[in-house]
Formats: sequence, C-alpha cells, structure tokens
Amino acid sequence: MAVTGATVIATSPQVKRSRLTLYATETQLQVLRSPARFKVVFAGRRWGKTTCGVLSIIEKVSKAAPYEGGLGWWISPTYRQSRRPFRQLVRGLRDAGLLHQAHRGDLSITTNTGWQIEFRSADRPDNLLGEGLNFVVIDEHAILSDELWYECVRPMLADTCGTLLGIGTPRGKRGWAFQLWARAKQKAEKDYAGFHYTVNDSVFIPASEAREAQRTMPDRAFRQEFMAEFLDSTGAVFAGVRQRVAIPVLGEAVGIGVDWAKKVDYTSMHVVGARSGCVMEVIRAPRVAYTAQVGILEELIQKWAKRTDVTPCVVHDQTGVGEAVSDLLAAARIKAEGIIFTEAVKRELIEEAIVAFESNQLGWLPDQPWTETVETSVLEHELFTVTLNASNRPSYSAPEGAHDDCVMSLALANRARRSLWKASLRQPRVTIV
Repeated sequence: MAVTGATVIATSPQVKRSRLTLYATETQLQVLRSPARFKVVFAGRRWGKTTCGVLSIIEKVSKAAPYEGGLGWWISPTYRQSRRPFRQLVRGLRDAGLLHQAHRGDLSITTNTGWQIEFRSADRPDNLLGEGLNFVVIDEHAILSDELWYECVRPMLADTCGTLLGIGTPRGKRGWAFQLWARAKQKAEKDYAGFHYTVNDSVFIPASEAREAQRTMPDRAFRQEFMAEFLDSTGAVFAGVRQRVAIPVLGEAVGIGVDWAKKVDYTSMHVVGARSGCVMEVIRAPRVAYTAQVGILEELIQKWAKRTDVTPCVVHDQTGVGEAVSDLLAAARIKAEGIIFTEAVKRELIEEAIVAFESNQLGWLPDQPWTETVETSVLEHELFTVTLNASNRPSYSAPEGAHDDCVMSLALANRARRSLWKASLRQPRVTIV
C-alpha cells in the first residue's frame, strides 16, 4: 500500500494562496476525503490513527477560521497522551507555514489562519465544558465515557455545526463511539461515516511482525488490538487450558508463585519449571496461621533446591496481609519478590500467563494422574473470565462464588519462571579449547 499525496488549498487574509500537500496512506485518505460531519475510525495498532487525526486538523485549519478565534480540540484519555500529537501537529503546521504560536505549557496552538487549537484531557469530563467547538478529534474514543460525548462534547458542536473525528481501537460492542459507528452503517445517516481497518491495512507493520504477534499473543488480545474486532465484553480467558501440557527438563531450576490467604481463599503455591514451563507441583495450604504457611513454603523450597541444586525463585502476593508475611519470610531467611496487586498489575500477570499457555511455554505434567489440587487449579482457570470495566479496559476475575487463588499463584509462578529464564540468558558462556 503506497503513501499518497492529497493537495489542499491554504487560504486566509494572513497567508497567501498556496498549495499544501498532505502525505497519507490510501486508507487515511479515505477518512480525510469523507464529507461526513461525524467520522468514527476503529483501527488496529500502528494503522496511523494519530497521524490521521493530525492531518485532518491541518486540512481544516488550512482554510480561514469562520470567525475570529475559531476553536478546535484534541481530546486524549490523559494529558500526557496529548503531548505526542501536539508535537506532531506543531511540526506539520510549521512545515506548512500555518503556525503562528505554540504554547507547550498548556498545549495550545494558534495558526496564521485564525484558528485556536487546544489539547484537552478526558480525565475529568466536567472540565471540558466551555464555548462552542468548530471541530474535535477524540483519541482512543472507545475507552472514554458516554458522559464525555453526550453531555460535554456533543452539545458544544451544536451551535457551530462542528465536526468530529473519533479514532481508536475497539473495546467491545458498547459505548458512544460504537453507537456512532453502528449508526454510520445505516445508509440513511448521511452525516455519519464509520471506518474499520485491521493490521492488514497498515503500511507500518511488516507482515512477518503481524504473524509473530498472532503466534505469541493471546488470541483475544490479537483479535482486538491488531484485527480491531468488536469482541463481546465477557468470555473465558484460558481457552483449552486443560489440554496444555509441557515436558519437564531434568534438573531445571523452578519458580514458585504464592498467593496468600487465611479466611476466604486458600493459600496457593505453584512450582513451575524455568525452561519447560511445566507445572511440577500444586499446593493449597489449609486455613492456618501465616507462620505455618511460611513453614510450608520453606519445606517446598528446600525440597526443590535439593532436586535441582538451584534455589527456587519465589514471587508472592504482597498485597494486604502479604506485607506482614514479608516480615515472616525475612525472619525465615527466605528470599522472595513481593508484588502488590493493582488492577494494572493483575492484568499484566494474567496476560503473561495467557501468552505462556497459548505459546506452549506453560502446561501441565503429561501422562500422570492429576491430584485433587491440580484438578482444582485447572478448573479455576477454566472458570476465570474477562469483562470490560467502566473505563472499557479488560478486567479479569473469578465468577461470583468461585476462587482465583490458583490462577494468581500460577501467574506469579510464571513471572518467577520468566525471571529465571531471562537470568540464564544473561549468564556469560565460556568455551574452553
């Protein structure tokens, strides 16, 4: 797919009539040339969403503002995310001879054609209330609230008959952006246009890289982030997990993951081979004092240290009671990495485990009867689900009434396994001749 030039005419009392060439991909030009007032784009990673938004603004402000101080906004989920498009727009306007002033402090721009462009954050929609807008570009529209569009931005476009360009990656079949996209699919809605592009429409990602991403990423994540699919908001996380097996390597080091509990869940421990990713052992400790649970872990470490001649790498949940357990671990001289769970950290751990299972880097012992604890672990993984939270981000959890202690301890063990494997790759290799 080639990069194509589109010529527009820059006209204003301050700028002499001149030709301005905007270079865009063929699919970006489809969006730019659409006459629709409300345009919504759903595209995969590296399609060029930000560049398309910047080009749309340059094309808009190349013409004189309809009145003094014509106003346009760029809205991003956070203020920090506005900085890259701000810099890109400043360079484009400067090259086009349209830049009058750029204020990096408040991320605002004025043009020689009489336009004011402001970069705003969607963190607090109430702060977006103001005067009428002539145009708005909304970045990552699928994760922004309905309130932002229906109660803040849409009314500001009314008195000016302003335009919208929404750009982002799908986050399920929900939200104002998807509703506008669905409306655009109705032929009678002439003011709306919806565009959908996948990684196959991107000129910035080699086909080999897309194939590698498909091979190593969770299927759901690849379909959403690269293929821009509108996936349902709920679903199983570990597809086919019961059939995943791994062959242990003789004498390999092991990683141990521990998810502590005492009253509601069980304390769960998983032992995983560093090279093979084979789940060697699963323990669900009874609801006893934490000192006794630390004792169980200590025995487990000693057992596997003797088998492998390498002290296992331990990663544990340090959230809440984990802080107190860390002191007990230190007193027992157990070296362990503590991880404090946040929504983002939990999502990262789970997605690492998904990738490991789906790329055959994690699996169960083959051809051996499963113990009750292993069966419990497998069942927890089969029941584990994903939903979209209020911010349209994936949120992983066990169904109501079920447990997730095994899922989280195996995810922690997988993190420990990865740490051991990376450390082994950094070891210098000496050949003696």
